Amino acid sequence: MKKVHITLVGGQPAPIYHGIVATKPDYVIYVCSQSDVSKQTAEILQNILKEFLSQCTYIHPTEP
Repeated sequence: MKKVHITLVGGQPAPIYHGIVATKPDYVIYVCSQSDVSKQTAEILQNILKEFLSQCTYIHPTEP
């Protein structure tokens, strides 16, 4: 069975990075808002952690 790591992306990339490296998932889903900080953080993490397949999912921070 494949291991999927789902993470909420904010302004602190270190906990996200360490969580992904520690769990060694097969696939990573970054849940981001449309804010510049969240998008940039996810892009940076994807570039650093290229060995993990990943995608960004964008949601509005206040809409249900």
